[in-house]
Amino acid sequence: MAVDPAPTPGVRLGPHAVVSALPVFFDWGSWKKVETMSRDYFRNRFAQLVPDDQADALYDQYIVPTPGKIWWDGIVKATPITWDNPDRAPLLLIGGELDLIADASMTQAIYDKQKAAPSKTELKIFPGRSHWTLLDPGWEEVADYVLDWAVANARPARARTDA
Repeated sequence: MAVDPAPTPGVRLGPHAVVSALPVFFDWGSWKKVETMSRDYFRNRFAQLVPDDQADALYDQYIVPTPGKIWWDGIVKATPITWDNPDRAPLLLIGGELDLIADASMTQAIYDKQKAAPSKTELKIFPGRSHWTLLDPGWEEVADYVLDWAVANARPARARTDA
């Protein structure tokens, strides 16, 4: 499962993803630094549906510094992706309609590439959700959908050989 997936080599960035990446890309040498999003960035782009009076507490609880290299790898990494990988597990891509980090259009584009694999590949864009998809109010709907999908699409268990 991929929830609000990061930029992927070979997939065009959505317009919101470009704007959201600018603070990292304008920070010279960010590919070798640790980056921390600002509170304003968090409030306005990451969790824009969260009430303002709760945003600082959520920022303090959940936001951690992240290597800037992650942003760069998603866009410029030269490692090719085998989209038609015959061994790939079933994949559910989930997006938020109002996501300002990983546009729903970008999640759709990743799905369009991933469906080249023979294994099951599905896309679900949840209306009215931000990049905070799993913590937006009503997150239980997303969790139930994912759990039902995972149970319905699990591969059979392999026989143990160490006994």
